[in-house]
Amino acid sequence: MDATFSSSMKQLAERRGQYGFDAPYVVIILGAIGAVLLLVGALFIWLQWLVVGIICLFYAAYMFLSVASYNYT
Repeated sequence: MDATFSSSMKQLAERRGQYGFDAPYVVIILGAIGAVLLLVGALFIWLQWLVVGIICLFYAAYMFLSVASYNYT
């Protein structure tokens, strides 16, 4: 019985697969929102609205980090 348990655990440990995304549109939408916020933040900084521009850049970074986290997990 111990040998059977050991061989089953070994098979499970060696199993590898490609699982993909459950919801691929989440990554696309978060990335698109991040890109728009990045452009809007750069525009606001260029127009000398520094506070609004920095806030947009902060949220853009948050969206890009969310995309990275979603891809990692």
